[in-house]
Amino acid sequence: MKYYQPRQNISFAACPFSLFSMPAYLLNRFSLTICFRFCFVFFSFLFLVLSQALAQHQPAVGANQFPQYRQISGLAGGGYGLDQTGRSSLSGPTAFSTPIAYVLGHDEFRLGVSSESFDSAPNWGANHANGKGLVSYGHTFGQFNIMATDLFKSHTLDQAYNLQVGIIPLRNQQPGFSLGIQDITGTGGSAGEGLPTDRHSSQSVFAVTTYRIATRRRPIYVTAGIGTHRFAKAFASASYQFLKPLRGWIEQDGWGFNEGILLTGRTGRGRTSTEFSANVGLIRGRYFTFAVGIGF
Repeated sequence: MKYYQPRQNISFAACPFSLFSMPAYLLNRFSLTICFRFCFVFFSFLFLVLSQALAQHQPAVGANQFPQYRQISGLAGGGYGLDQTGRSSLSGPTAFSTPIAYVLGHDEFRLGVSSESFDSAPNWGANHANGKGLVSYGHTFGQFNIMATDLFKSHTLDQAYNLQVGIIPLRNQQPGFSLGIQDITGTGGSAGEGLPTDRHSSQSVFAVTTYRIATRRRPIYVTAGIGTHRFAKAFASASYQFLKPLRGWIEQDGWGFNEGILLTGRTGRGRTSTEFSANVGLIRGRYFTFAVGIGF
């Protein structure tokens, strides 16, 4: 007796290269390709975002970058104006992280606080901004002004001490000149907290000159200087009072350009007067900074 094996029905769907299964096969391959590319783009984007976020947390960290001194300086004219005799001025030269040559004197005090965001938007929290505070005092000895500053570098109140000595110009058009030291002890840090190179000396000696350029309306003040460590790359600044309470300033601090607007006002007259200042600007054109101060 002969036995016959039943004929098996051939299914085109069983063959991956069959006519009927080809669209599903291609669709699966296409989906896998799209999924792979999507994942690649997504994680690449995520990596860039995280890298940018980490960079924003420490905008100026690195060996010999001196992040502690790249905001409000605690030096002459840092966030406020001075005239050539060393008195607070509503129209005189100003800068921010770099000094001018006119030095505070006449037993005047300056108090100030500032905050630099890790991005271009205003931020005030410790995890989103760096804060600073300062107390400055200036005294006049004949033809010289001497200013000492206690700079509080962060919300933990770690400190650095600055000293600047300037010669009072004899005439209105004569350039001002001064010498100074930022961070006298040299222990304030040069790279950023937690980095091994932060233990390198941050004591920075500098020389600076300021010149008054007369114009038809109001003078333009230009400043230039050079020094060691923090100031080894040289620096320059310019400021101009374009409205009575407002001055615009720009500076090149050796790493890039900083710019901003200074608003000032005064109450009282003579030795009993009190000056108020508010500064809004951008550090390196990217990081929002805000500072307020009082002088008396």
